[in-house]
Amino acid sequence: MSGETEGVVSHHGRKLRHVRRILVVKPSSMGDVVHTFKAVQLLSENYPKAVFDWLIVNDLSGVLDYSPVAIAEKIIFPRRDLGRITTFLPAFFGLLRDLRYHHYDLVVDFQGLLRSALFARMTRCHHVLGFADPREKAARKFYTRCGEISESAVHSIDRNMDLARTYCVDMDLKAPYHVPNNQHNAKLAQRKLEHRHLENRKLLISVFPGARWASKTFPVELFIKLICDIHERYPEAAFLLMGSLHENKAGSQILKQTGKYVHSLIGATKIGEMVELLRRSALVIGNDSGPMHFAAALNVPGIAFFGATDPAKTGPVSEAIEVFERTDLPCLHCLKRECSEAAELCHKLPYEEVLASALKKLESGHAAEAAE
Repeated sequence: MSGETEGVVSHHGRKLRHVRRILVVKPSSMGDVVHTFKAVQLLSENYPKAVFDWLIVNDLSGVLDYSPVAIAEKIIFPRRDLGRITTFLPAFFGLLRDLRYHHYDLVVDFQGLLRSALFARMTRCHHVLGFADPREKAARKFYTRCGEISESAVHSIDRNMDLARTYCVDMDLKAPYHVPNNQHNAKLAQRKLEHRHLENRKLLISVFPGARWASKTFPVELFIKLICDIHERYPEAAFLLMGSLHENKAGSQILKQTGKYVHSLIGATKIGEMVELLRRSALVIGNDSGPMHFAAALNVPGIAFFGATDPAKTGPVSEAIEVFERTDLPCLHCLKRECSEAAELCHKLPYEEVLASALKKLESGHAAEAAE
């Protein structure tokens, strides 16, 4: 299965011939998928006649509606079924069938895990590209070509771009990168606002109090205080709490200690609806999470809280978003999913600076709107 690789190459690439169909392997997470979009656009510009498919978990398939490149087929990675003895075999062979249904000319594994590399190779494609330094070293055995990443490529977006350049001759994007509009999802988002009588509210603030890791989830008290203080300055603002059902507890706490100007949509929005609500927001407040990366791609003003993860590597890339983190801690960017000391360490942010940033962004937005 492992085969012989073509070796490690520099980020100065070469173009393949007769590429008709490309498979992108990036099953999760939301932010990681968004960080892959630019690289996929670069591949599309170099192979304008190619059709693109994407291997992704079912929960995140809606993210691909906002890919700058049209995705012809979403191949669902059945993560849960593959993790159960009773469903492993049918899930495995079903996925294998889907991966081999189309004869891919190029497969790119942007995930860099042993599992993702294995499934990339199982397509039987002659050109399976992956990182020379993948997250799991064993993944290299399943690539036919390993792309060397330049030292200057620190952020995951830049690393993905460098990987794509392995098989590109045009090294930079020709067309501006943007998140496409989706009229269907926009209508669904509008209905959400109408149901809460917010369709004419000009000042919407999206708040995401949750995150996948406990260490990335800043105290709910921080969000409560910010909401109350911003409301005092902007009483006309409406706050939209969003996130998965796992954030219900935090959402309930926020609702109890704020007022009718806060509306909970936690667990009530699909990915597309969330994106369209973000697009209409004057400000987004949240932890290191997928929605914050979407906000960055949309260039929505925001403030983001970081501690366990490194914004230089995986943070929101947008001048409109300001990242807050403690820079005086030796344990910063520890990558621990849980930390009993986080509340006393990286979760203690300079609140007055955070609030000032939020208010400044809202004031700038008001000034720009008035100028129009």
